[in-house]
Amino acid sequence: MSETVATTSDEADRVPRHSVMDAVSGGAPHDELRVSPDVRSTRLAAFLESGERRALIAENPTPKIVVLPGTLQAEYRRCGSARCRCAHGEPHGPYFRREYWVHGRRRWAYVRLQDLETVRESVAAWQVQREQLRALRRNMRSLVKELNQPAATVEFAER
Repeated sequence: MSETVATTSDEADRVPRHSVMDAVSGGAPHDELRVSPDVRSTRLAAFLESGERRALIAENPTPKIVVLPGTLQAEYRRCGSARCRCAHGEPHGPYFRREYWVHGRRRWAYVRLQDLETVRESVAAWQVQREQLRALRRNMRSLVKELNQPAATVEFAER
C-alpha cells in the first residue's frame, strides 16, 4: 500500500507518494535521491504546478474511501403533535444515522441524504476490513497454537 500526498486544491486530488517522488527525482528511487531538501521542495512545487501532475492522476486514479466504523440505521420518528399524520399513522422519516462505539459507549450521528451513499460505502468498507482482521486473527491464533505444541516425536523401529 502506498502513502498518499494531499495537496491543497479544490479537487482534493490524491497522488501516490511513489509516483510524485519518481516524477520529482526523474525516476531515481527516493533512497538514491541525493539532493538538498531545498532543491527537492523546489522540484516538488514545480511538479505540482505543472501539467504532469494531472496526467499522473489520470493514469493512477486512486479514489480514497474513508473507512467509518459502525452501522447505518434508518429511523422513523413521531413528532408528538396530536394533529400530525404521525400521531395516527405513518411516522416521519426515514432519517439515517450511523451508530458506532467510542470508549465502550454507543454514539450516533445523523447522515445527510446527499452523504448517504458515501457513508454507506465507508461503513461497508469498514465491515469488510473488520472481517479480514478477524480472519487474520484466527489464522494467527492457529499458527501460534501449532508453534506452541510440542514437536511430534518420530519413533524408529528397531531391527
